[in-house]
Amino acid sequence: MNSYPTAHEMIERGEQSVLVIHRSFRSSLGLIAILGISIAGVMYTIVSHGSDYRWTAVLPVVLVLELVRRYINDRYIITRDQVVHQQGRVSLRYSVPSIRCIDLRALSVDQTLWGRILNFGNLGLATAAQSGIEVFMSGIVAPAELAQLIDDLRVESQRANSENATEDRKIESHPNKVSND
Repeated sequence: MNSYPTAHEMIERGEQSVLVIHRSFRSSLGLIAILGISIAGVMYTIVSHGSDYRWTAVLPVVLVLELVRRYINDRYIITRDQVVHQQGRVSLRYSVPSIRCIDLRALSVDQTLWGRILNFGNLGLATAAQSGIEVFMSGIVAPAELAQLIDDLRVESQRANSENATEDRKIESHPNKVSND
């Protein structure tokens, strides 16, 4: 099952080809389980001890807000030429690191046991400009497929860049001759 388009499909679509990815709800299953347990606990507490304990409903509300924040806070935008990470969209600190596909030097996929079973994980992107990972995509669906897509986009960017460089050298070595009659 392909979760993402191929690099060829993205290149064929042209400049309007944009892939927007958010954190997967699968990556928050632990928090969702805690939310379910807290809802059951709040209901049990209110039923057995009366409405004096309805303030305990704050915990499930906070957990729901955290789930929503996790989903909205990070957005990953992949175009045929670059990868952009909008991080902190609902936080106090906001940053937008981006990497051109042609500059990519390393992609690393990190999955836990549950991540391999449920097909989610993390993807790190690095260039030669800095040591370490520059863009870290957390909790995404099918990280190996996405890594393959980004690597294919990198190869296509490098191929297109080398073709442009070859054409530029041809033009420089054979300038148009202008005759002065």
